[in-house]
Amino acid sequence: MVARRGDRRQQLRLRSRSRGADHITTSRRRAHLTALLPRATRDSPTTESPHDLQVERLHLQELLQQLPPRQRQAVVLRYLEDLPVERVAELMSIRPGTVKSNAHDGRRALHLLIEAQQQREILQ
Repeated sequence: MVARRGDRRQQLRLRSRSRGADHITTSRRRAHLTALLPRATRDSPTTESPHDLQVERLHLQELLQQLPPRQRQAVVLRYLEDLPVERVAELMSIRPGTVKSNAHDGRRALHLLIEAQQQREILQ
């Protein structure tokens, strides 16, 4: 079956619209993760001392170590190294969908770890 010219244009429009939505969604997710993580991982300038930043980096490393290896690797490559899903999939030798689910699960686990830690600090 030969695709008609109008059908082809419609497909291209839908594909580009979908990619634009993916980019916006990814940007929002990355911003959400950055907000969850300690300030040491953010790109914004800070007035904190180098010692404080070092402490926060160590804290982030401790949190990441609590994740399963695949989730940790996906979170680090996807959000901290800012690599595209396809490149992370290639590096991890898994499918892009698996990268997305590992990154999502890892992000969610970090969120829960941070919440639990904040609750412990409040109770002390």
